[in-house]
Amino acid sequence: MLSSNAQAQLTDSLVASLQKPCRLQFKLDTRNSFIASRRAQITGIKIGADFGKTLRIGGGFNFLNSNFTKEKNYPSPLGVDTILQKLKLRYMCYYIEYVFYRTPHWEFSVPVQFSVGAAWYNYTFKNVEGLRSRKHLVVLYEPTLSGQYKIFPWLGVGLDLGFRYALIKNKFIEEKLTSPIYVFKVLIYWGELYKKVFPNHPIEEIKKKIF
Repeated sequence: MLSSNAQAQLTDSLVASLQKPCRLQFKLDTRNSFIASRRAQITGIKIGADFGKTLRIGGGFNFLNSNFTKEKNYPSPLGVDTILQKLKLRYMCYYIEYVFYRTPHWEFSVPVQFSVGAAWYNYTFKNVEGLRSRKHLVVLYEPTLSGQYKIFPWLGVGLDLGFRYALIKNKFIEEKLTSPIYVFKVLIYWGELYKKVFPNHPIEEIKKKIF
């Protein structure tokens, strides 16, 4: 737990960050985790604001990008019927990220993501698709520790390590959603790349003409 003095310093730092110039931020990421002891990929599209390269706030949309299909057998008058059951997961997320250490090459931050969405099953029975279960509420909390290294002014690599907690355990969803998460990142700083490719047309001058 943080001491009251440390909490006050953190609060002051966050408030000061919100007063710094804001820049639009766009992310496309894939979070690796585990569902039912199998590797699962969650793809996310996020948009937010970066305040002084210290505080980042935003939201986005995420969906399960891995195929979780299994056979379910049910007794029938003619013997046993087999139904294919496929897990679907989609949710909106809201995130806040605080950068606590930064040098010209290194950056370490603490991103925290809170999500609300739905999980359900799609069914295939005797080659008939389109059957779907009722959607069930999913509430997720994902704290992580993020580190990245800038190789060039326009290119970097990074790694996120954290945990996904399912805050609501739904008895209708068989798979366990609580899991460790990890993300390998290749970072392209588009503003710096633009300045590298077009040195005679700095992006700031374009901004001035547009805005």
